Amino acid sequence: MMKWYWFIVQKPGEMPQHFGPFVNAETLRRVMHALADSGIPKECIYPVVWQGTKREIKVDNLADLTDEELCRL
Repeated sequence: MMKWYWFIVQKPGEMPQHFGPFVNAETLRRVMHALADSGIPKECIYPVVWQGTKREIKVDNLADLTDEELCRL
C-alpha cells in the first residue's frame, strides 16, 4: 500500500500549516530540514504519514527524531 508523507508546521498561537504530499521519507526529511535551516524552530515541525485511508500522526516532533528515524517513517 502506498504511503504519503506530509508534515505540519505549528508555531505557538498559530493555526497549523500542512505541507505535502511527498512520495518518500527522504524528500520529506530534506524539506523539513530546509525549513528548520530557514529559521523555523524544529520543535514546531511535525512529520505525518498517510497509508491508504489511515492517517498516522507521529507524536514526536522533528527535534526529537534523528535522520535515521525520519527515513524509517
